[in-house]
Amino acid sequence: MAAAITQRCPSLTCRNYWPALEERIITNLTAQISANHATITRHDQTIQAIETSINDFRGRITTLENMVGSFMKQNELLKFKVDDLKNRSRRCNIRITGIPERAEGTCTTSFIESFIGDQL
Repeated sequence: MAAAITQRCPSLTCRNYWPALEERIITNLTAQISANHATITRHDQTIQAIETSINDFRGRITTLENMVGSFMKQNELLKFKVDDLKNRSRRCNIRITGIPERAEGTCTTSFIESFIGDQL
């Protein structure tokens, strides 16, 4: 390779060629290293932002899990209360049997009043 270079440019000798080539290689490598360093720095910043977001989401998830647990307990308590209220309201109902369907006509209240008055 050195022979080919000296044939093209006879004034160049090995002493002049190698230091210039070495300088160009070092310059190119330095530029590549700088570019790689900048890329790594950007990636590091992106990773830090992602880690911050993940920590924020972990906190939110923990809060939401606690809220869901609380809501589930409240829901069970409310189901119990609704069931209790339904059962208590049924205790006050009067059950009348032996009346055919649709015998009350259009006014259920007046039919029941007359039925109870006639039967009792």
